[in-house]
Amino acid sequence: MSLRRGACPSLARPMQTGDGLLARINPVEGRLSAGALAGLARAARRFGNGIVEITARGSLQVRGLCRDGAEALAHEVAALGIALRTGVPVEVGPLAGLDAREIADPRPLAERIAGGCAALGLAGRLGPKVSVTVDGGGVLGLSGVPADVKLEAVARDGWLVDVGGPAADLRRLGCFGAAEAASITLAILEAVAGQGKAARARDLCDAALAAIAGRAPTAASSLSTSRPPVGRLPLANAGWAWGFALAYGQIEGAALQAFAAALGEGRALRLARGRGLIVLDVDEGEEARLLAAARKAGLVTDARDRRLSIAVCAGRPACASAHLATRRLADALVARRPALLDGSFTLHLSGCGKHCARPPGPCVTLTGTAGGATLHAAGMPIPSELEVQLRALLEEQARQAP
Repeated sequence: MSLRRGACPSLARPMQTGDGLLARINPVEGRLSAGALAGLARAARRFGNGIVEITARGSLQVRGLCRDGAEALAHEVAALGIALRTGVPVEVGPLAGLDAREIADPRPLAERIAGGCAALGLAGRLGPKVSVTVDGGGVLGLSGVPADVKLEAVARDGWLVDVGGPAADLRRLGCFGAAEAASITLAILEAVAGQGKAARARDLCDAALAAIAGRAPTAASSLSTSRPPVGRLPLANAGWAWGFALAYGQIEGAALQAFAAALGEGRALRLARGRGLIVLDVDEGEEARLLAAARKAGLVTDARDRRLSIAVCAGRPACASAHLATRRLADALVARRPALLDGSFTLHLSGCGKHCARPPGPCVTLTGTAGGATLHAAGMPIPSELEVQLRALLEEQARQAP
């Protein structure tokens, strides 16, 4: 077990944070049962500080663990029978093989690439952030998700292969059948591994990519924005799924446990990018009950909810390093001036300078300090009215502090 604050925590190697150890759980294809989710919520309350998170990349996190608690959590995950992803991350969408609008099922190609990575021993030779996405299309596709190698279906056996580049620019190698796309992907990852663990696919020159693909790369479109995993989602079996999101990516374990219990132990779920939790095979007659249970748990049930435009760290009082009660600030802003959060940027509320939960793309970041807070923006100017409101809320929070 590593107590080091590192780039990629896991269940076996938790990361030290201001509120204790953080363990990240990545089920295969994001698959969980409601019974397993309830078990994780119980474990978070028993071994951690009770806070459960789903990250922007669709991982589940348990916070506030001590060393013994982290080990106990790992035993609990095994006892719950949760299959965890291992090796080089080869990701598919949360509804892979189930989405009614999918062009092709990405799972066979993803399994072929993952198997090749294992055979080549790439997991131990690549950096922890190197990843591959295999996008079959559909309502929750991965077009807006950055990765070192991106494969996107344009036909049942036609896959565009793109390579990640600086500032989310992509280089396109062309369209290939599944077998050739897998071979090209593995060759790219081999080339990256040959440059050391700090290397990424964006570091490969055009000539190296041309030698792998047999053609010179061309510029591809920049990444688009993925839609939030919230709302009614059509399934290929003519049924429906319902997607929800954790407000600010966090929920108290007791609330999550109650929601999971309302679903029934055997209900199939998927974790989803965008801090999402998808409930599969929802009958029309149970939608009202399901939505009521989700709202009671504090989940986001509407894609227009302004809370989707805010990213927060654990904040005060959960984290000893935090100078701000981030969730309280977020709730106050949404209640008072929701129109300021128009979806064109993300507001990042960080309790300290570590900037946990930092979002990609244009954002405005409020950072707590020992003497107050600082405000800065990336990729955009700071909206003047937003700054006024944040300053006012900070003053109120300071007056209310014990």
